[in-house]
Amino acid sequence: MIYRIILDEGVAVSPAKIQEIRDLFDKFSDRIDSKHAAIRSAVLIKDFEKVYEILNPVINSLPMKVDTEWAVDLSNYIMACMETNRPAEAFGLITTYSEMVIPYLYARRDLLPRCLQSWSQILVRVKAGESLDKFRLARRLLEEAVQVMDTRRSGLFHKGERANFSDIHRGVLLDYLEVLVIINKTEGFSEEEKQSTHREIIKVFSFINPRSVLETRVSDSRLTPELRELEKAYNRVNDEILLLEHSNEKQELVRQQNELLEELKKSHPHYRSLSNIDARIEELHTKLDERSVFVQYAVLKFGIILLIVNNTSLNIEYVMLNTIKYRGINERLGNMLQGADLHTEREVELCKKITQELSKPLMQPLNNFLSSMNVEISDINLYISPDLSLPLFSISLLNDEGEWLLNKVKGVSNVLDLSHVVDPRIAKNRGTKIVIATLGSANDKAIGIARRKIKTWVTNPQIIHLELAGQVDEIDKLTYLCRVEHPSTVIVIGHGISDRNAGVLSGAVGIQGHTHTIWGEDFEKLEGFTDNLVLISCSAGSNYEEQIESSTGVLNNILSYNFSGLVLCRWDVNAQATFEILDIIINDITKKEVVGIADSLMKSQRELQKIEKWKSPVFWAGLEYWGPQP
Repeated sequence: MIYRIILDEGVAVSPAKIQEIRDLFDKFSDRIDSKHAAIRSAVLIKDFEKVYEILNPVINSLPMKVDTEWAVDLSNYIMACMETNRPAEAFGLITTYSEMVIPYLYARRDLLPRCLQSWSQILVRVKAGESLDKFRLARRLLEEAVQVMDTRRSGLFHKGERANFSDIHRGVLLDYLEVLVIINKTEGFSEEEKQSTHREIIKVFSFINPRSVLETRVSDSRLTPELRELEKAYNRVNDEILLLEHSNEKQELVRQQNELLEELKKSHPHYRSLSNIDARIEELHTKLDERSVFVQYAVLKFGIILLIVNNTSLNIEYVMLNTIKYRGINERLGNMLQGADLHTEREVELCKKITQELSKPLMQPLNNFLSSMNVEISDINLYISPDLSLPLFSISLLNDEGEWLLNKVKGVSNVLDLSHVVDPRIAKNRGTKIVIATLGSANDKAIGIARRKIKTWVTNPQIIHLELAGQVDEIDKLTYLCRVEHPSTVIVIGHGISDRNAGVLSGAVGIQGHTHTIWGEDFEKLEGFTDNLVLISCSAGSNYEEQIESSTGVLNNILSYNFSGLVLCRWDVNAQATFEILDIIINDITKKEVVGIADSLMKSQRELQKIEKWKSPVFWAGLEYWGPQP
């Protein structure tokens, strides 16, 4: 139904296209129910008063038997009430009929989660009822929506489909999380309700991060040449099926396709849906020592929720604030970091003030938790699972009343979720060998600077430099070298490539080679031959602004692989400052000055802050570490 597509999918329709659709309705008017035809026409011209007028008698005369048609009419009528500024009426209809009509809306499972989400938002936002019952009902509606989503997602066999589905419905999970935390933190709800929401909050936290990335990471299979060929065979058969009319030949191809699909589901990491990933909080408690803390946070509609865990305690904190303003401040910070070097004292202070404002709702509950531990803050290691919807807000930018967090604690690292702490990939190679690969033409200014700097490093026999400037098989040459040398660390230097259709603050989609692009998935070839990957490439450590899970950017791909430690660039970092950091990291690795690359990066960032030229965070905070700490 076209009017349902326009409403539910948010399709922008031009005036010319509207007229075309209306002409189509007129052409087939004798075959269309007059009520539905009138509703469709009214929706197309955004005459919601007309929709309200048509449906009012239908809804106010409750039929003897509720059916799917009446349930859909109710959904449209509630929408019309909100569009015509009748929120109290919409609120009353939801409280009266929502649970009654849900079974009849299952005919549209594709739209049901967002319908229930919309109703829950009306319950929470409208001041027509302030009793606790509206939150209880909102919880039940969203719980139903999440169950429908999870069932549908588990039936999607390809990683890309699951990722796209999760991005579309991520808002449902976040709304559910917010309603749960409101019940958990509000007086008047029973202790049983608070305990049940506490358990559910922990569970939902496991699902708001990119699940398809986590599924690939925890999968016990990897993409082999044989699996790639199997997928190609499946795609070839699928293409042939699309070209054939119904016939015995087509039936045989469908049979072959189903057999190939079953084989892919058994072994191919992108065709395996692991919908039962759980929170594993008890395991997390045992994996964290008395000096380690895990933190995960998410920005919701009315505030920020934090999950803070150590080896004995678990806190759920909720800080209410204007999140629209908060995201606006974050966007302003992103534009500053991408658009300038922030050299002047005034620019540095402004950047610090903005990061302080962004840090405050996170640092207050974290400080309270850390101060309750019988450990000096300077001895604490933090594992932070950040909200990836905040582009360019690096954890290195967290500061407490003007003091950078990384200067207060022993260590800070990014993790995608708690599974990175429960099941870390421990470095196997404690050697001192480093392979550095530079991608691009020697005529490129930044690459030229890099190669001149590397000449001062390769006097050390532990350092091998591979110039990749024009070979078709650039990543294969690097893989072969790593297979032979087994370095502890691989450093790749090249320009990040952005997607022209993505937002200005979105991360890199690939790395620019001399003749072709190296994609994030290409780095899977390296994971078996090195522990650490350092990727010096503009915005390779930042995800897409909107497509947190479904983007095919560098970050999502690299986080899918089992490197022990990763160092990635959150924004377009300054070349000279970055080579100062690399100088310290390389020296530490080759001389075994520190336990691991995480410590070395932190040490180099602290050193740069002491130099007047580099003290602005734009020069040192853009490099972030992902992975376990020593």
